Parts: sequence; C-alpha cells; structure tokens
Amino acid sequence: MALKITAPPEDKILIDANITEITVEDTGLYQYYFALIYINNEEFDHVVLPKFAASKMLLSFSNLIAKYAQLPNDIQTGLTPVFLDYDLKIELYKQLPSAVLMDTFNYKLRYSVLPTNEQYHAQSLAFIAVDADMLVIGNQTTVQLPFFTLDNHTDIRVRLIDNNYNFLYDQLIPNDENAHAFVCSIPFENTTNADVLMLEIKVADQRITKNFRVLKNTVYENKQIRFYNRFGFPMVVDVFGKFTAKDELTYQKYQNAQGVYRTAEITTDTLLAIDTGYLLESEKAIVEQITQSLSVEIFHKGVFVPCVATTKAVTTFAEKEFHYTTQLQFEFNKNPKIKN
Repeated sequence: MALKITAPPEDKILIDANITEITVEDTGLYQYYFALIYINNEEFDHVVLPKFAASKMLLSFSNLIAKYAQLPNDIQTGLTPVFLDYDLKIELYKQLPSAVLMDTFNYKLRYSVLPTNEQYHAQSLAFIAVDADMLVIGNQTTVQLPFFTLDNHTDIRVRLIDNNYNFLYDQLIPNDENAHAFVCSIPFENTTNADVLMLEIKVADQRITKNFRVLKNTVYENKQIRFYNRFGFPMVVDVFGKFTAKDELTYQKYQNAQGVYRTAEITTDTLLAIDTGYLLESEKAIVEQITQSLSVEIFHKGVFVPCVATTKAVTTFAEKEFHYTTQLQFEFNKNPKIKN
C-alpha cells in the first residue's frame, strides 16, 4: 500500500476566502477517508473526502468562518483591537473498518471576504488592505483605517501632522490586549490651514504613514462612507461630489372577489448616487474597494445606513487623463420586515 498526503505547510496562515486543498492518494484496499474540522478547538464539521480520480481523494474548503466571524462595528476614537484570526485543526481519518487517525494539521485561519494573496503579516508594521496611496478628506471628519503590528507588546504612537509640521493629534496608546490588528479612528479637526495631512503610526522603531489631501471650498459637503475591506476590517472615508436619493416603489396587487384591484404590499427601495468628485491617480483605488465591498454603509440623515453597492462600471485607467470621477450607486430597502 502506498499513501501520500499533500497539504499546506503546518502553522501556515490560511486566508478564509481562498481555496485550501488537502489531497490523499491511497492505493490500498480501503479508500474511505473522512476529516474532522475544529475551529478554536470546537468541532465545526465532519466531511467525507470524495474521490476525484482512481485512488485519489480531496478535501477542499473555503469561507469556513464567514457566517460567524464577529466583525468590529463599535469603533472608539483612538485604537480598537480586532481579532479575526482563528485556530484551525484538521484530523484526517481512514476507515479500516474502524476509524484510524492518519494525520493532524494545525493552521491559523484568517477571516477574509474576498480571495487575496496579500500577506500583510509578513511585514513588521503595515496597513491592512488600504490600497490608495492618498485619501481625500474635508474639515471636521473622522477617518478609520486598519493596520497590523507584529510587535504586540509595545505601546503604539499615533500622530496626525499637517504640512506645516503642526501636530493635530498625538497619542501614545498602550497595547493592553496584546493585539496584532487594530482599527485606527482619528478625528480630523482644525484642518482649514492645512493642504496635506500625514497619519503616522509608530511601534518601537517601525513606522508607517498615510497621506491625506485636504479639500477646501467645495461645492458639496463631504459624505462619509463606511465599508468593510477584503479582510473584514471597517474603513471610513470621505467623498465630495453631488449626492442624490430617490425612492423606487414596487406595488404588489391582487383582485378581490368582485374583480377590484387591491394593494397587498408596497416595497420602497431607496436609490443613492454619490459622485466621488475628481480624484488623482494615487487616490482612485479607494473607489474600487468601495464598489467591491460586500458590506457598505452610507452616512445618511445622521446614521450609517447599510446599503448594497450597485455601481455598474468604474474607470480604472484612461490614457492622458490625470483626474478620475465616478458616480457611486447604492440601494437599500426603506421598509424592511420588523419583528416584534
């Protein structure tokens, strides 16, 4: 009998939305294999390995934790620790005819919404899926960006510096929970005298920065969009174009015994459209992230309203053009079902 098991290396960080495969090749008489899957030491599933060729079986999975990952939504000013990594253990058994444990695999499973090869944990300090080199903001706003630090025992310095080298925000924040991932939520106030701001995050001798272009004297007020990036971290950004909202009504009707039409139900979908305003080449990546997010919220009438992104097309490149604008489109149900 020849047995060959092929699996990712032990202790590898697996991205949840990516496909993970474990193959078993067994030329013996008994070829019935099954796997027990544990997440954070609790049994998650029992899977029989199907055959895909003679003497070959395959365990393939993705999106194991998508349904119960606790995404952060109560973000405080400063730093909010986020824990979206899980312990994954797979026990591989062969039925002979009683079950015999053949191998055990241990991994870290990292929550993600979209498939990605990004390995931010390979760096000592890095932003988590913040694709734009520069972001656009106005005065009196709040920005939320996630980041990762390999050093989870050192205090974290967060600074906001304008182009005149004034410190608008400067805090040394202890890492009390020994976390590796955070959402940084910083108020941008008193920015009227600045043209560019720099957010600096420093841990020991490691440092990362993100620049912000300050818009002034805009025709339209800034609108805040909160979306969850490909790793499930919330981001809050500003856009500055024209905002429109309209209600689209759908009527469900029926005929009574006398043939008279009656209204059974009215569904109201609110359609939102927000122009991004003109964005530079270094700024437009944020538009693609918003349109590809599976969870988007628009600040509308004083609250963040969950929406569905319905933008059909985004210009990602235009020759000899240096400013880009996109009309972002969203939709939400104005009168959803309510439980008592």
